Amino acid sequence: MNIINIKKILDIAECFYNWCIGLNPEEKFKVIALFGAVLAFVVSLLQYRKAQRWKRAEWVAQEMQAFFNDPAVNSALKMLDWGSRPIELYPQRKREADRFVVVRDDDLAKALAWHEDREEGFTEVEIALRDVFDHFLERVERINSFVDTRLVALRDIRPYLAYWAEDVVLARAGDPKVDRLVQLRRYIRHYRYSGVEKLLTKLCRRAFPAE
Repeated sequence: MNIINIKKILDIAECFYNWCIGLNPEEKFKVIALFGAVLAFVVSLLQYRKAQRWKRAEWVAQEMQAFFNDPAVNSALKMLDWGSRPIELYPQRKREADRFVVVRDDDLAKALAWHEDREEGFTEVEIALRDVFDHFLERVERINSFVDTRLVALRDIRPYLAYWAEDVVLARAGDPKVDRLVQLRRYIRHYRYSGVEKLLTKLCRRAFPAE
């Protein structure tokens, strides 16, 4: 219970005391008993709400830890953050050299093209990249469902995801350094990851660009 809540309770108690001065002893006893019950309820309610906030914060921390520890999510975030970086795209392969692929900005942008724009199909690496981002976006959809159902508040997850939300939403079309981010936006809208679009928009407080 914080200082402000204690002050409010003391103020109410003072007003109640002043009101009771004009009552006879029997009336005072009944009113004081009732007031004590109400006061105990209010204190219990405040303590319950505080405990619930702690539980929710703990649950959010655990959920976000699981999110960031997910290998596919981890790889996706690295690719969002870097224009060129070795990515462990095939973790199941035995030789370390076979597990990693250097993914550049334009590589990822091409991999996230729409099916109808790639009549020749996708390469093995591009398919693996699409799988990583489909998994990543499904995880973000899950987080948005928590917000939509009010299981968590937007402020609870903002510290964890706002950075990447701003990267994606604010990337400028035509900037050759962020083609992957612009194409990811198009991918999100085209393949109807509406929960992702909704969450990213709320996190960075900007409209999702219409490409």
